[in-house]
Amino acid sequence: MEAVQVDLPGLRCAGLSDAEAEAVLRCATPQEQIRLLRRARGPLLEEIHRRQQTLDRLDCLLYRLRQEETGGKRS
Repeated sequence: MEAVQVDLPGLRCAGLSDAEAEAVLRCATPQEQIRLLRRARGPLLEEIHRRQQTLDRLDCLLYRLRQEETGGKRS
């Protein structure tokens, strides 16, 4: 299996700060890189969940307003 090439542009594109990306590049082993990438992934995933909850609430409000507007009839 081919070794995975981790580079600064790829890490930046993945959402890592310069400091985080440089820390990953300084790792001596792939296991250390994985640990740091997982650490960076956690907050991103939490933000996605928060945004999803916000979107769900907006969708609920829109649904309820449409129901009120149509008198509960399906449109």
